[in-house]
Amino acid sequence: MQLSVFWATLRRRWYFLLIALLCTATATYITVDNVGPTYEAKGAVLLIPPVTTVQKNESNTVGNPYLLLDGLGQIRDIVISTMLAQATHDELCQPRPDDPTYESMRAELCRPHPSVTYEVTEDFTNRAPIILITVEAKSQTNLATALRAALDRVPIILTDLQAGLKVGADAEITSTVIVADEKPDIVRKNQIRAGIAVGAVTLALSLLIIGLIDGLLAARRSKRSADAEAESGNAVPSGVEPDTAVKDLHKELASRDGRRTAPPARGLNPRP
Repeated sequence: MQLSVFWATLRRRWYFLLIALLCTATATYITVDNVGPTYEAKGAVLLIPPVTTVQKNESNTVGNPYLLLDGLGQIRDIVISTMLAQATHDELCQPRPDDPTYESMRAELCRPHPSVTYEVTEDFTNRAPIILITVEAKSQTNLATALRAALDRVPIILTDLQAGLKVGADAEITSTVIVADEKPDIVRKNQIRAGIAVGAVTLALSLLIIGLIDGLLAARRSKRSADAEAESGNAVPSGVEPDTAVKDLHKELASRDGRRTAPPARGLNPRP
């Protein structure tokens, strides 16, 4: 269909276009309302080196652990890989009887299509051994619980990694939470994507239906016009007797053949 024909159809069926726009707006609103916003919160964990370091079987006491942050990049990457592993995900799904709000978060995190997700990355803005944890959830309650559970998992992983090294408490790498969002951010990107997709599909289907309806109405109108012309061409003009019409038809046919004949008069004998 050409663009000019398309616009002409919309101008001709403007009332259908209004209905289509109304249906599109309604479908978009319902979709956005059902999808709902998501909430996002971030936390950062800093790895801290031990006060006592072991080098060549000799203990070296350092006054300030923050002076040795550059040497914790490898252990940071190991902790991130462990946090992203499926085993850690399954451990987060284990119930905690002492935390009633954890049960709802666990159900949302472990179902086939979870509404609670978390992401663990390093801080690319500096060289410090910082682990960034980003959590998204459908509810603020599940978000706070999931963020707290993910932040608490970092020291547990560090303890498990160093358990077999038989190092003293002063030689263990520890961690501390340096920042955690108390007020989550509202993310509406899923709402916008779903609304745009549903609105575009609804409008396209509506315009297609308008084109089909216009074609059906135009075909019906053409058929009625053809039937009316056929009936008018076969009808005998009003006020003309049937015999007169037959005579006129004979005269017309005779004139076309170059012969002029008239039908004999009825009830009269020819004059001798």
